[in-house]
Amino acid sequence: MPISIKKVYGSWQARVRWTDTNGKRHSKSKNGFKTKALARQWGNDLETKVNQGIDIKCPHRL
Repeated sequence: MPISIKKVYGSWQARVRWTDTNGKRHSKSKNGFKTKALARQWGNDLETKVNQGIDIKCPHRL
């Protein structure tokens, strides 16, 4: 599951992409991080949730 980190308009953006058990591709991104490390931490946390089977598309379940 790739995590991409890039600088956009002076702040950092993280994007996580994954494929579900049905073969459907998903991605989730967030920007506005002040540091690259914070963006990577968010991406790693999201990746952990996906690997644990938590449905991250529904924010009320986080």
